[in-house]
Amino acid sequence: MKKTLRILIPLFMLIIASHCYGATYYVSTQGNDANNGTSETTPWQTISKVNATKFQPGDSILFKGGETWNEQLNITSSGTDGNPITYSSYGNGNKPIFKGLPCGILIGSLPDPTIAVSNITISNLEITSSHWGIFAHGSKRNVEISNNYIHDLTAATKEEQQAVEQYASSVTAIAFTHTQPDNRYIIIRDNLIENGLAYTRVMPSQMTDCPEGINLGGGSGIIVSTDSKKA
Repeated sequence: MKKTLRILIPLFMLIIASHCYGATYYVSTQGNDANNGTSETTPWQTISKVNATKFQPGDSILFKGGETWNEQLNITSSGTDGNPITYSSYGNGNKPIFKGLPCGILIGSLPDPTIAVSNITISNLEITSSHWGIFAHGSKRNVEISNNYIHDLTAATKEEQQAVEQYASSVTAIAFTHTQPDNRYIIIRDNLIENGLAYTRVMPSQMTDCPEGINLGGGSGIIVSTDSKKA
């Protein structure tokens, strides 16, 4: 019996640890997608590699500060309560820059609204030159968007606008689809939004010349808060 307990206890601890700690992946424009991505010396290179990877609860995907990607980041993996999947930065200097089109970051999938994403954190990133900064489509729960700098959004072409406007009313810095009242426990805080485009449906965060900063399409437990410091 004692021998059995000695075997079961380490196994139990291993199971508990696997649910508390995820892997950390690094992405740099100087990296290589053939790398394992699990250290600063062996980073991945492209957003395409990130988009093609299925992440697990507790994982962190970190982009090197000061570098630029001209690709749209697609987030389709979910964390769990207490073990979110985190998208953020590493290294010194400025935030990593995303210039994807039509969205800098897409949470879920267009046009499919059935891909539900939950328990994710997006922080310390910069998005510019996109039509929609951070765009969430479909059911979202336990999502935190914090300390991002979203600026100088660009006008979409007529075709791009028609392809997306059934889900979002306009070019927007942060948007959650209007048709999803089950968006729950969304936290949007300490983001700086500036030099965007002027549209209606105003729900302002910290904004400079960007009347349509944040557009939320209903839900519960949604918190929008900012401070006065520049991101």
